[in-house]
Amino acid sequence: MKKLIRRLAFLAPVVLFVLANAGTAQADSIKILAWNITGAALSGDATNQEIVSTIFSREDADVILLSETRRAGDQIASLLDGPYMLAASSGDGQDIWVRNTGRFSVDQASTGSWRVSRGRGTQDGVWAELADDQSDQRLFLYNVHLPIPDNFRNRDAILEVNNPAQQQGICDIIAQMEDDAGNGIVIIGGDFNDIRLAEDESVIDYLKGTGILAAVPGCRSTDIAMTDAVKVDVSHILGTGDAGIYNNAGSMTATDVGFGQHGYVTVSVALTELR
Repeated sequence: MKKLIRRLAFLAPVVLFVLANAGTAQADSIKILAWNITGAALSGDATNQEIVSTIFSREDADVILLSETRRAGDQIASLLDGPYMLAASSGDGQDIWVRNTGRFSVDQASTGSWRVSRGRGTQDGVWAELADDQSDQRLFLYNVHLPIPDNFRNRDAILEVNNPAQQQGICDIIAQMEDDAGNGIVIIGGDFNDIRLAEDESVIDYLKGTGILAAVPGCRSTDIAMTDAVKVDVSHILGTGDAGIYNNAGSMTATDVGFGQHGYVTVSVALTELR
C-alpha cells in the first residue's frame, strides 16, 4: 500500500494542472491520449493496474491509443470496457479505444490494421474512422508502434540507412492517410521509437512534410504536413489541419507514472475551429 501511495503521489500536481486549465477546453474538442502502456509490467500487478486506472480517470480522454497491450489485454479491458468501446486492435498489441457515448460512432467497415515488419516479427499499426456527431466532423485515427532502429545501442552505427523498417511501416500506410486528409482530420499517435537516428531519417519530419524516407524510393516525400502536437520520450501525437486546433497538450514521463518504459501524451483537438 505504501508503494502505491508513493507512486500515486507523483500524479497529484498534475491533477491541479488539469483543473486549472479545464475552462480553456472547447465544447466540441476531442481529447486524445497515446501511451505505450507496457503490458508486461501491468499484467498481474495490482499496484500498476491501480495507477493506470487513476490515470485513465484523471485524464478523461475521448480517444485512447495504446501500444503493447497484448500481455495485459484482459486487465485493460476490465478498466475500459463499458465507458469505452474497442474500435480497433491487433494481435500484436495496438488498440484504439473510443468513449462509448452517443456522440461518437465508429464504422467497423472503416477500421483495420497493417503489418510493420521488424527483425524478429512485426509491430502492427491500427486505424479507425471516427464520426463526431457533436461537431459533425470526422477523424481518421492511426495508432502505431514502430520498430527500434538498427543502430540503437550501437548495434550497427555505420549503416547507410539505420531505420528502414520504421520508414517502410509509414510508407505502407501513407497513401491511405493522404486520402483520409481530404475527408477530415488525420491523427497518428503511438511509440515511434525515434531515437539515435541518422540525420535526415526522421519519420516525424516526413509526416510533417519536411523530410524524406531515404530507404523507401517510392515514398521519398509527402505533402500531408502534420503538426507534431505533443511528445515525451518516443511517444508522439501528430495531426493534420492548422496547428492552432491542437491545444492543452500534456505529458507524463515513465518515471512519474511509476512503471513502464515510456510515459504518455495527451492533446485536445478543437473541432469547432473546422466549421
